[in-house]
Amino acid sequence: AAQSWFERGEGTPRKPRAASSVLLLRDSRQGAETYLRYRRGESPLGKIAFPGGSLEAADDDPVAWYGPAPAEWARMLGMDDPQQARRHVVAAVRELFEETGVLLAGPDEATLLESNRGADWMAAREGIASGELSLPQLLSKRGLGLRSDLLRPLTHWLTADFALRRFDTRYFAAVQPLGQDTSLLESKGVWGQWRVASDEIERAATSE
Repeated sequence: AAQSWFERGEGTPRKPRAASSVLLLRDSRQGAETYLRYRRGESPLGKIAFPGGSLEAADDDPVAWYGPAPAEWARMLGMDDPQQARRHVVAAVRELFEETGVLLAGPDEATLLESNRGADWMAAREGIASGELSLPQLLSKRGLGLRSDLLRPLTHWLTADFALRRFDTRYFAAVQPLGQDTSLLESKGVWGQWRVASDEIERAATSE
């Protein structure tokens, strides 16, 4: 793709799609672990990746909000637009819930959802994945607010200019909440595992 882009002298790169991704972390005897999943298809984010995806229109919808305000998130993310920063935070919470079942939400600023087990929660994830349900709608129905204080800004990644599909991705970190389990989305589940972070960093430096 890079060679073709330079040979053709296309010059103007495609506009990147805004996205959010979350490194979900937990402690283990082997050290910090992170949750990785397999992506179907030729994803520009890689077949083995962290939970994440593109921003959606519903990410702008009203939602009860606990933690740093959008203006503070814009400062932490190095962005000028608080509304865009808010979209990235909502998308991060949405994608994490959809792909792992972990929901960073609670009834107030000091409380977190205690359990994400049960068929009703899986049905909610399927609804969000299909577009039949939005995260703001789910939180409103459950009397929950988004806990933005449980996310930490991590890094910013922009796909290379020559890529056929480009993403402008904001990466966040979050710790797995007590009482909440990770599971694959039934309709899209292929593979998902907790992996020792130091092993994966070492593996990334090899050709394996």
